[in-house]
Amino acid sequence: MAVCLAQGQPRLAPTASTELFHFNASCNCIKTRKTTSTLQSVKGTEGKPGSRVVFQSFRLRTEPDMEIFRVDVAWERDGENNGWWNYGIADEGDYNNDGQPDYSWYGSNESGSIMFLFLSSPYGYIRVDVLKTIGKAWEKRFHQPAPDFSEAESSNWGVEEVRIQRSGSGLELNAVLRGAPNGAAQRQPDLRFAMREADFVH
Repeated sequence: MAVCLAQGQPRLAPTASTELFHFNASCNCIKTRKTTSTLQSVKGTEGKPGSRVVFQSFRLRTEPDMEIFRVDVAWERDGENNGWWNYGIADEGDYNNDGQPDYSWYGSNESGSIMFLFLSSPYGYIRVDVLKTIGKAWEKRFHQPAPDFSEAESSNWGVEEVRIQRSGSGLELNAVLRGAPNGAAQRQPDLRFAMREADFVH
């Protein structure tokens, strides 16, 4: 659901770089929050028995009755219940410098994880699928299908760090992948990707 919150075009200067998903050593995880200084969330359910979806709905504290974006956090399909155990806002900040808050969102369970970026715009919040954006950059560089970075067991490369950088030329996601390809005796050098806003996957 898109809600118009910002007016005019983003002011892309000055340059800034922000880490989007902060690792917390105390829990060995990405720390997430259900609420922030600008945002609060409620859980909702939609669908029929056997195909229900539980979602996390976010509203600005200044406009608590208006949903600005939502993310599915649990789902029931074919009699099985699945969902994320650790989920919520990982970071907030004015990444595109338009005067409105932007957010990173993270969800994970024992089998994998997802990473989203929510950017404010004159037309409402735009969701960026961070892992699919990295996958697109992988395919562009190596000319082969990317690993499924959302599945813990399907890739020998893990997402070590994701930053968003703002400059006069626009926004850019910078990611560091760490790991060892199949059968490698030693860990391979880190892979680094820089993805311009035009290449973001929504």
